[in-house]
Amino acid sequence: MTRPTIYDVAQQAGVSAATVSNVINTPTKVNENTRKRVMEAIDQLHYTPLDSHTRSRKSYNSIGVVGMFTTYASFYTRLAGVLDVLRQHHFKTVLYDQKDPQREGEHLAKLPITGHLDGLIVMSLPLSQQVADRLKDRHLHTILLETHHPDFCSVEVDNEKAGWLAAEHLLSKGRRRLAFLGEQQFAESNIILSSQRLKGYREALEAAGIGLPEKYISLGQFGVREAMKQAFELLQLPEAPDAIFCYSDHQAAGVLKAAKALGVKVPEDLAVIGFDDMEFADFLGLTTISQSLYDSGQVAAKLLLDRIEHPNLPVQQVTLPIRLIERSTT
Repeated sequence: MTRPTIYDVAQQAGVSAATVSNVINTPTKVNENTRKRVMEAIDQLHYTPLDSHTRSRKSYNSIGVVGMFTTYASFYTRLAGVLDVLRQHHFKTVLYDQKDPQREGEHLAKLPITGHLDGLIVMSLPLSQQVADRLKDRHLHTILLETHHPDFCSVEVDNEKAGWLAAEHLLSKGRRRLAFLGEQQFAESNIILSSQRLKGYREALEAAGIGLPEKYISLGQFGVREAMKQAFELLQLPEAPDAIFCYSDHQAAGVLKAAKALGVKVPEDLAVIGFDDMEFADFLGLTTISQSLYDSGQVAAKLLLDRIEHPNLPVQQVTLPIRLIERSTT
């Protein structure tokens, strides 16, 4: 059977060969509907570019990492764990930044087609079934971080349990007006763990008979400056909260800055909990929840290397432990 060409794909999708090339190499130049039509044609014809086909049986000594929030410090901490493992095994790492959350699976869609990778680590990006099928059909070993799919190995933490831990700790300190400061969901194609942590937090407070009023829930953009604005609004309510659980340590830092500016004493008047246990949390004396970011990167990389060496290993879903680290802000 003759191997399909780029022209066959173009004819099937009703576009030019140049458009097919753009979909594979520079997808941002192609509108979403056309891109999906071309990818469907590629899947139907089982098209593989010539260079990838001729090298398909070779090892590239290269691992791809695809991530949404590559500017976040938590991403780089995880990535450090990945890199440390891969360096020991002489693999190079190629980073793909999913900059636009509206373009679902932009890199994920083309990586198994263009090849040049021995494996892939996906951070904080959900897999559509179409992309999952493509990864499996092209036999690209894939590990998921902060997300899951039944067909792939994954590394996660229990974010709902983290919300429970935060609530229980604050309640044990006698706090009764508890607030949550998190990150809003801005696209269907990205994963916001804030909602999972909020769910556990809310359920714990409801179980304690206190509840979580909507006025004490503040969702905004990620960052210290934005968190300061959110905290100013919360702390100037007629009945201000006496505790705030923050989605991240960076947001907790913004809360601490707002409290200082308003003359609110921490922890006497306000208890603050962060999440991630970044290095600066210790310097701030910030009570936080550690999710072992560096370790999660290492575990993901080791799982991937095992899959490359032993392709028939069963799928593993790894849940890493979390722990609350008490410091002076509570």
